[in-house]
Amino acid sequence: MQKIRGFAITALSVIMLAPLPALGYTPDAGDEPGPGMTVLETVGFFVLLPLAIWGVIWVLWSIPKWRREAGPSTGEDWNPIPSKDVVSN
Repeated sequence: MQKIRGFAITALSVIMLAPLPALGYTPDAGDEPGPGMTVLETVGFFVLLPLAIWGVIWVLWSIPKWRREAGPSTGEDWNPIPSKDVVSN
């Protein structure tokens, strides 16, 4: 019985909310909408632009890690090849 009640509530909700997207755009008096976006513009705006922004943030986030890995870590020899200018004892 509860499955039927749950199904009825879900079905009634879907039926009641289904027309709402059609009412999402109601033009106002004097509206002069411009041309729509092409498929390429849409993909560029909603896919490529966010990926580019994400990429820039990732690079900026990674720069400190890259700089830390460039030098020798603690315990490693900082001057592995002795220079001729260094006086040895």
